[in-house]
Amino acid sequence: MVASPKEAFENLEELEQLEDIYNSARVLAKTTDKVAKTTLEIAQKAFDLLPYLLDEKYEVIRGNTLPQNALWKFGISGDKPIILHYPNYDILSDTEETIKTHAFFSVRGFETDLVLILPENNSYLREGEHKVYLLLERYARGHVKVISKNEIKQAEELLFRSVGTVI
Repeated sequence: MVASPKEAFENLEELEQLEDIYNSARVLAKTTDKVAKTTLEIAQKAFDLLPYLLDEKYEVIRGNTLPQNALWKFGISGDKPIILHYPNYDILSDTEETIKTHAFFSVRGFETDLVLILPENNSYLREGEHKVYLLLERYARGHVKVISKNEIKQAEELLFRSVGTVI
């Protein structure tokens, strides 16, 4: 049976559509393969860095000589997870995100202590410090402690770094 020109044209259109679907599927498969390969590369790099990160945290913990109750001086019990942040006055968006994250945790019932360790005071840095306090007024929820670098001993800072998570 010979197909009419109309049927042949419809079959040709169906074949072209199938070819387009096939080509799209090939492009999608290649893209998916590239994404999977990139994800594996990123995961491998993160895995390779893990020992260095753990070694650094281990060294901080090992170097700490103060007991947990040394936190009490700062109004922190140490019973809740501590988020430790060193604001960079040139990039306050990081500080804003840290404060917002802490607030989100508090609103959701996950209690943490947020400790901000500000750079040593001098007249140049006062404006940055003021901006940090404005961010705290706007977004802070839960327990937040602000400590100036010149109010804390090196051993106390090491204690915070050993019990807290630096963000």
